[in-house]
Amino acid sequence: MFISYDFIYTISNLSSVAYQLICSGNDWSNSNTNNFQVLLYPNTWEENDIAENDVADALDYVGQQLLDIDACEQYNVYISYEHPNLYDGSNWDFFSVWRNYDRPSYHGCHLCVGGENIGGRAQSPYNPGAWNDDLDAVVGCGGEQYYKNVAIQEVFHAFIDDSNPTVQSLIPGWEEHDLGSTYSNYSATSMATGYPESQDSGHCSTY
Repeated sequence: MFISYDFIYTISNLSSVAYQLICSGNDWSNSNTNNFQVLLYPNTWEENDIAENDVADALDYVGQQLLDIDACEQYNVYISYEHPNLYDGSNWDFFSVWRNYDRPSYHGCHLCVGGENIGGRAQSPYNPGAWNDDLDAVVGCGGEQYYKNVAIQEVFHAFIDDSNPTVQSLIPGWEEHDLGSTYSNYSATSMATGYPESQDSGHCSTY
């Protein structure tokens, strides 16, 4: 699993940006701005193992890194076993029905884990995003390492508001995927997974 320094640096700054937005007078229902929180929903019982052993482990690893550099005050990765049982045969359809699903409104990223090879998609945030709001994302399943990185990427999207000028200044390229890196050995960090045109960083030898 590759997570680029650029992203860790940026997410650390974004947690501070979110905190400043809250303190400036925006009214939000929850005030735990610096909590990195992800709620996982296996779409059916068949995705329980994927959610528990692949996606949750990947996000726990990320949360610990963010905690270690003081990018968040705490992190939580929860799993709900209500099994929405939504149609997950295409990326956009899965995301659309998930956004209309009646789920709890706890702040953080609500990630539905499907069983089809469809990549992922996330809701674009505004203001502090999932730091202090509830946003949706979906991810399919396939090759273990690829989908761990895609799950991380979709969650990251929910926490990054790239319409904010301060946030824009922290992104090295044109879009959020440029927070990641691709390498000559075809490896990629989480934000660049599936986007080979993202920042080219030569040869990767660090896991």
